[in-house]
Amino acid sequence: MKNYSKMISCLVSIVAMGALWAGPATAQNSGNMQLQSSGLMEKFSSTDVASMLEVFEIEITLQPYQNNDQASLVAVSSGGAQFFIVMQQCDDAANGVGCQQALVFTGMSNAGISYEDLNTFNSYSEVTRAINLAEQQVVMFGTKIFAQGGIGRDNFRLLMYLFLADMQQYVESQQATGNTIALTISPTGDEPSKITSGVSSSIQVPEQIGDMHENALKAAISNTWNVEFLSDEAVKFIE
Repeated sequence: MKNYSKMISCLVSIVAMGALWAGPATAQNSGNMQLQSSGLMEKFSSTDVASMLEVFEIEITLQPYQNNDQASLVAVSSGGAQFFIVMQQCDDAANGVGCQQALVFTGMSNAGISYEDLNTFNSYSEVTRAINLAEQQVVMFGTKIFAQGGIGRDNFRLLMYLFLADMQQYVESQQATGNTIALTISPTGDEPSKITSGVSSSIQVPEQIGDMHENALKAAISNTWNVEFLSDEAVKFIE
């Protein structure tokens, strides 16, 4: 994977990024006005998202509707990394049409990860924040994209790129430490109360958890330190 740290710094100097998850949309909208090149979207659909991310070699699938007023997309990179895009405030959530916000998130095992590791990530990440889900033994990483006030397609791609770049840097940092992941589903066992210090984990799946936590768990089971969130084609496109 190419060194793209300097390129990210240049991009972020152009766009003022929002804060954790539901951070203010005003900073993003300011950046939208500077970067837009093909008109602004005040709403977007699942097909829009798939089209915008196609250049990053990401496959998008609309999940079955769960009667929760939001559309959930599962995304898989060409390097095998899985993440989710939950579209909210939609005109037609069942079909992923006319949505005004997108919550983008993924999950990784918290095995071998300290709170210091997460604090370090949150201090250097550009648009992504990490939250430990102790009961699921998962670290959830996410950001939010707003269309209220308008967002350009290039802006949407840029924010997605920065999320993927944050995750790629995190994965590579864990590869460098020699950390490994071995996740299995266990029907019994004690629920952890803090981040474990081992290098493998057996996860107990709670009987009832929210859709978002459930999807973060699915991603954590799928994602290992060998996945790649950011393809070379994505880097070339931004360059």
